[in-house]
This record gives sequence, structure tokens and C-alpha cells, in this order.
Amino acid sequence: AWSTGATTAYVTVNPVTETTYTVTVTLVGCSATASYTVSTTALPVPSITFAETSGSANNDGIICIGNSATVSVAGGDSFLWSDRSSGSSISVTPATTTTYTVTVTDTNNCTNTSEPAVTVNDLPVAGITFTESSGNNPDDGTICTGASAALNASGGTSYVWSTGDNTASVTVSPTTQTSYTVTVTDSNACVTNTSATVSVNSLPTPSVSVADNSGALNDGIILIGASATLTASGGTSYLWDTGATTAVLVATPGSTTTYIVTVTNENGCSATSSSTVTVVLEQLPIITV
Repeated sequence: AWSTGATTAYVTVNPVTETTYTVTVTLVGCSATASYTVSTTALPVPSITFAETSGSANNDGIICIGNSATVSVAGGDSFLWSDRSSGSSISVTPATTTTYTVTVTDTNNCTNTSEPAVTVNDLPVAGITFTESSGNNPDDGTICTGASAALNASGGTSYVWSTGDNTASVTVSPTTQTSYTVTVTDSNACVTNTSATVSVNSLPTPSVSVADNSGALNDGIILIGASATLTASGGTSYLWDTGATTAVLVATPGSTTTYIVTVTNENGCSATSSSTVTVVLEQLPIITV
């Protein structure tokens, strides 16, 4: 008869503190008692710390993907990790949030386990779009010389451009093809970079030639009532201030007039040129027969 209430020859006990167990043994009506004390030793208490400089706070066990963390344990005399390493710390670079198991053993050969987790946050998905109306296609990042383009970054909570700007959008006016890089940071303080290139097309070089047969030939000076032919070149399409859309304009001004033509090239870039037709204010000779 045990002090636990058991009446078998043996009992299994799991004391949490030092405990004495008494058994009364009876044989042919005669009884005697015996006692035995089971001592207990507390389990080791693993203590976990992290060492990393990624994310919003250092050493909190939360990192951005691609970074490493050192996981350290204390509270025992020997250690065994789930990857079979036996040091007091391991260096890890998990691609996703991962739990690591470590078994801690103390001098009494008592063991306890801990399961520290390293949380992994994804990098922001950064993007850049264009806003511009230059050239053949708007918002494609290809502009004409002298035009501007707005680069609009997305995917984060803060932005730093290679231009030095720290806004989500930046307006640029490059004179040659130029690449711009933005560093995007999200709410977890994870960072990524992305770039976009603004291409620049040259303006056309327009010119206008004048042909006339009034007075001195082809000098742009005509007598009143005569005509001059203005021929524009340097592009693929033309728009005169008269509304004409051909390269050649026949003008019969009543007074000295300047004609302006807008010349557009195959890239949709435009420039203007002008030519003046001077009218000599005298009547043409009247021929009589």
C-alpha cells in the first residue's frame, strides 16, 4: 500500500519537487513500512536572442528576404539544433519564415527544447510608370529634345531617386537617353531598387526655300499680285500657319507676309521654321497691244 494510494508492488511517479514515497508491505498478516525520496532537478530554461540588422528594428528576429540572422541560445551546457549543429548559435538565411528547434542540456543531463522562429518579409514590388505627351506615343518614356517626363514610382512607403528627390514622382528633362534609379522602402523597412530609362529623340531641322519668278528670281521678293512657292523640308509632315498640310505652299500675299511651318519627323518631334515673302507695292506693268 503506497502513500500515493497504489496497491501494486511498484508505482511510477513524476514528482515536480523532491518527494518522499512510503510503502506498507504486508506478509502473512504482518506489516512493515519503508520510504524512498525522489529528488528533482529543474529543467534548463533556454534563452533565445537574435542578431540581425534587417527590417524595421535590429535584433528582433524579423528580416527582409535575402538577409541573414544569427540565432543564439543560452541556459545550458550543450546544445543540439535541428540542423544537427551543436554550437550555441547558428547563422541562417531563410527564404520564408522558419522555425528552428534547439535542445538544451544542462550539467544534470536534463534537457529542454526551444523553437525560435525567424520571420521573413518580402521585398517591395517596385514599379515605375511614365507620364509625358511628347513624341508619337504618350507615356512611353520616349520624349523629344526639350520636353519633360514624370517618373512615377510605386510599391513602397518612401522613395529616394538617383536625382536626389525623395518623392514618389519626379519630373526630368534629359538631353540624352538617361537611366533613373529609385530606392523603394516598404512599411517593413525592406528595400529594393528599380530603374527606368527615358529616351530622347532629336527635333527635326526644318528649312524653307522660296521660289518665285517675279522681279529677281527666287529672292522672296515679288510684285503685288504675283505668287511665290515656299517648300519646307526636314520632316515627314508639315503644317503651315495657313492651315495647309503639304510641304509646298503657293502664296500670293497682298502685302509682305511671314509664313511659319511646323515640321514633324518620324519620331513625332516637331520644330518650326519661317520665311518671309516681301511684296513690292507696285502694280504689274499693263501690256497693251
